[in-house]
Amino acid sequence: MKRLLLFCSKPMVWGVAMLGAITFTNAQQPIQRGTVIQKTSKTTTSSSKHQVFKNQQMFDSKTGSVDSKVKLRHQTDDAVQRAAYEFMRLRNPNTGKIPDGIRERELNFSSKIAVGDDSKRSLKSVSKSSNAKRFSYWTSRGPGNVGGRTRALAIDRTNENVLLAGGVSGGLWRSENSGKTWRKVTRPFQNPSITAIVQDPRPGKGFTWYYASGEGIGNSANAGGAFYQGNGVYKSQDGGRTWEQLRATANQNVGAFESDFDLINSLAINPINGDLYVATFNGLFRSQDGGNSFEEVLESGFDNFVEISVTTTGRLYATIESNGVPNAGFLTSTDGETWTNITPPNFIANYGRTKVGINPSNEDEVYFFTLDRSPSNEAVLFKYNAAAETPEETWVNLTANLPFVIDRNFGIGNLNLQRGYNMVIEVHPTQSNIVFIGGTCLYRSTTGFTTPAGVESWIGGNGPGDVDFLLNTLGTGASYTNQHADQHALVFYPSNPNRAVAGHDGGVSMTEDITVVNDQAEQVTWTSLNNGYMTTQPYHVAFDPEPNTDDLLAGFQDNGSWFTNSTNPTDAWQEELGADGAYNAIADNGRTHYVSSQFGGVRRLNFDEEGNRVSFTSVAPAEAVDFFFVNPFVLDPINDNVMYMPVGNTVWRNSNLDEIPLFSNSNTSVNWTNLFSSAAPAGSSITAVDISKFPVANRLYYGTNNGVAFRMDNANLDNQEAVDITTGKGLPTGFINDINVDPSNSDRVIITFSNYGIPSVFITEDAGETWTNISGNLEENA
Repeated sequence: MKRLLLFCSKPMVWGVAMLGAITFTNAQQPIQRGTVIQKTSKTTTSSSKHQVFKNQQMFDSKTGSVDSKVKLRHQTDDAVQRAAYEFMRLRNPNTGKIPDGIRERELNFSSKIAVGDDSKRSLKSVSKSSNAKRFSYWTSRGPGNVGGRTRALAIDRTNENVLLAGGVSGGLWRSENSGKTWRKVTRPFQNPSITAIVQDPRPGKGFTWYYASGEGIGNSANAGGAFYQGNGVYKSQDGGRTWEQLRATANQNVGAFESDFDLINSLAINPINGDLYVATFNGLFRSQDGGNSFEEVLESGFDNFVEISVTTTGRLYATIESNGVPNAGFLTSTDGETWTNITPPNFIANYGRTKVGINPSNEDEVYFFTLDRSPSNEAVLFKYNAAAETPEETWVNLTANLPFVIDRNFGIGNLNLQRGYNMVIEVHPTQSNIVFIGGTCLYRSTTGFTTPAGVESWIGGNGPGDVDFLLNTLGTGASYTNQHADQHALVFYPSNPNRAVAGHDGGVSMTEDITVVNDQAEQVTWTSLNNGYMTTQPYHVAFDPEPNTDDLLAGFQDNGSWFTNSTNPTDAWQEELGADGAYNAIADNGRTHYVSSQFGGVRRLNFDEEGNRVSFTSVAPAEAVDFFFVNPFVLDPINDNVMYMPVGNTVWRNSNLDEIPLFSNSNTSVNWTNLFSSAAPAGSSITAVDISKFPVANRLYYGTNNGVAFRMDNANLDNQEAVDITTGKGLPTGFINDINVDPSNSDRVIITFSNYGIPSVFITEDAGETWTNISGNLEENA
């Protein structure tokens, strides 16, 4: 009996599901190589359908932490620590989890918040006054030139000026001028977690497109124990301009992972008959009626990576990780009904995600690029020959020629798949010997990896060029010009296959010639297409405290810290620091910027009157340990040469930042003092800090990850007493995400909690003696 998924008329919803550890047992064993498999069906019980899916950004559900392998000497970002940090900030402290279906609930709640009468009256009256331009609803400041993580990428074969790109939490975007400008084509209620996109390849069918939602590993818009769950497949019948959900793939109970289409890895359309294939975390599915209904054609078992590719003649190649049940390995079919397991003899026992690269010039040649879960290896690469005359000629193991070690820039060019988070393999459309693979970096072999790939193969991601010890944050590498780390997609222009577009964690890049070879460190020249492709994710922003400037600094997830003084959202911002951008500040009338990266990597940048950088130095306290992933700091509003920086459970104070020696990449001891009397209870961390200005200066307020806030008067002096100002006063136990002191009233302070499930905003008018919940109608827990 076939397993069918049919059209359902219930309302379409999507959201965020909570995740936890899962246990999964099955007496069946994976079907072995050479076995012919008939399409079968399975009965899905309620117990199996309600298993809680583990967030693979923090953990791979088969092997534990994705960070368990040997790290590079330094890393420019850390997805595991980022996820742990975000989970701590957002989890419901009463349950330890992210609420089920939270995204859908947020949208539903926020849609019902009315504009207050006071706001209406203010906007109406000010519109008639000379101050009209000072008041408005929220408008975008950009950045127009900084993109975010992009897994889905396609060139319209009927019009090569049309590009479609999907951010994993930023929605789907469409360009009609080869990336010069972009327009977002997903609507607010449609799932923005885009993971794959495909165009119908049949003649006369090019107006039909499909995109998939739900990222199985790495989404940073989730938060550790949460998951930015997808909700099926969406279809366009007007060239990607508008989209509608395929209701047969919708989850009617978002949050419980009750749909096989909650997490989708890849899509493929058979160019002969138009069958649509969807590779998910729970099997391979096929639709033969344009997405109105689906049937499972290849079982994988719950929580297993499945990928699908198809040749121009309709031959299918599917891959399933080694834990798949009843199927695992590499499989092929000519009709989607009968599958043959072609996994190489004596293949590695424990493997994860596998990407397939079909040679367009000879489709009997297929490359299989596989994550090796062995702690001693990163990946394996095998080449398959479907036309081989003998078994010995069928498979060639090319693993030894992969760029595992590249002796330049401290190893940041070494092949690193991050447990399958970033994986690409493609064969040049007209030159069979040119094969591309991608992990953190992008590589090119001109011999089909039949010879070892070295530094000459390195063509994207982290950079092989001269190190910029400032912008690289950690001082141990560089970024490839206009091409970002963590590769997810690579596509070629049909009319000129040397011209290519790449999707990565920094958005979208294009090269006019991906085959060029020269004597430069950077072999390939890339151009950024992040022209209004606004899919990046900010952690923190800071503005110039002087009222006569529009200067703004922002720190972005995995995209560094950037500056702008323009209010035009399409104007380019300027990068000032790499890695994960964190807290920042502007001082000295805009002549000094403080920017930071993960784990307290704070830099001071000095500029001349023309805005040119003239010096830099590291300023974080050298003796401090246990920096937070996004570590806060604050400058004294009266003397911006004084900094307060919490690290672990104490606050550090620097009494004169100007005296720190310039041009140093190391943390410093100069003028730093650990305020030991600020110590929060053991086991807690200080997560927010602010300092008063008037009428009482030097009053330090700070809060912790377990909801306790303190006040220290005369914090500019040593050995001052810290007073608990929240315990027993009706505030929740949660993560204090921000503290803001009224610059005109040192007794007036607002504290913000970031967790779900608790009231979020409180104010004191008496320096913490009493508190009032002012969440109002901004949240349902007020």
